[in-house]
Amino acid sequence: MSTSAPNTPPGVVAIVMAEDGHVIATATDFHREAPGGFELWDGQRMRAAKEAQWKAIDALCSPVVSKALDDYTTEQVFRKMQEKNNVRIVLIALGHPPDAQADFDHRSRRR
Repeated sequence: MSTSAPNTPPGVVAIVMAEDGHVIATATDFHREAPGGFELWDGQRMRAAKEAQWKAIDALCSPVVSKALDDYTTEQVFRKMQEKNNVRIVLIALGHPPDAQADFDHRSRRR
């Protein structure tokens, strides 16, 4: 679902959901910066997804555990949550062309 209304700033919303549809964590990115060689929406997607993963881990783990994790370990734990517990992340492009959302949807199906 891509939303492109007049004056909508380009950004990405990331929602982490449990198998039953319960929202575990959310994150947004409206920064207008992208890593070299990436489209703006792709940079926003990566940052929003990473922040949502961290927030999900924080919401589900003891602070003692979540504070001990680095980026790599958090990503690995989140992938295991997706594989074993059917946790999913939904990315919504706002103010971007429809091909941005199509890319998000394609990436979601690959996982």
